[in-house]
Amino acid sequence: MELSEKIMKCMDFMLNVHNFSAKDLSELLNLPFASIENIAEGDIQSLPDNPQELRLLSDRLLFLTFIPDKNPEQKFSELTFGVLNYETKESLASAAGVEPGDIDTCLDGKTNDMDFETKHKIAIAVASLNVFHKIFQKVEA
Repeated sequence: MELSEKIMKCMDFMLNVHNFSAKDLSELLNLPFASIENIAEGDIQSLPDNPQELRLLSDRLLFLTFIPDKNPEQKFSELTFGVLNYETKESLASAAGVEPGDIDTCLDGKTNDMDFETKHKIAIAVASLNVFHKIFQKVEA
């Protein structure tokens, strides 16, 4: 699934399943009010053109989806997916000291099939890489 498709599905999810208001999402995501509903309805033209702004929107929206109750394994998979906006699967696996197939298992939402140590290694790498990219994103801005 492309990043723009994921954003549109998440936006629709936040509006229609978790009942966030378009006004609140507009403020939280730093987007014009009209863009919120347009994106949720699949209007790709309402998404930011700049790839960095699109990634930032994706990160913010992904974070917001974690506020409502959700399966912890699903949260883990989605946070891992978010890091792949910045890193390749291979570089994430290398940073975590695991095999790329372990990252695939995580992305497929089958983390219940993984041993604790592998999940822990991936979680630490995901958290570290997220912090690393956030720090340097602010420095570059």
